[in-house]
Amino acid sequence: MKAYRSRMAAVTRVRTLREELARAALANAVAESLRAGAECERRALGRAELQPVSSVSLDALRASLERSQLAAGSEAWARSLAQRAAEAENAARGAWSEAATKLKAIEVYEQRRREEHLRVERRAATYVMDEIAAGTVARRRSR
Repeated sequence: MKAYRSRMAAVTRVRTLREELARAALANAVAESLRAGAECERRALGRAELQPVSSVSLDALRASLERSQLAAGSEAWARSLAQRAAEAENAARGAWSEAATKLKAIEVYEQRRREEHLRVERRAATYVMDEIAAGTVARRRSR
């Protein structure tokens, strides 16, 4: 039987590499999103831990207000960082999904071609066997 040779082997290799790269990019995006979320939580906890001013001096009030504003700005920055990381994660997930879909389409196509090749080879083998059997029967009858 003639061996099946894929005509799409190079395309399959390229699509597989692209899918693996997209999966790695997705893993990096997920890790970055988790880091950004943890940083956001850390900064929110730091802001919550700020001690209220116990003295009534103007300098203490100013220092407390400045610390509070810095902590709020830091927390807002961390939230925006987490939001950008989540958006990047969604984009990476979409790119990976698209690459995986393209790879799956090529694999399904190749599987169908392989099955068709097998059917054709079996049909040819059956035809040869039928011809051999018919020829043998015809020779026996002619004797």
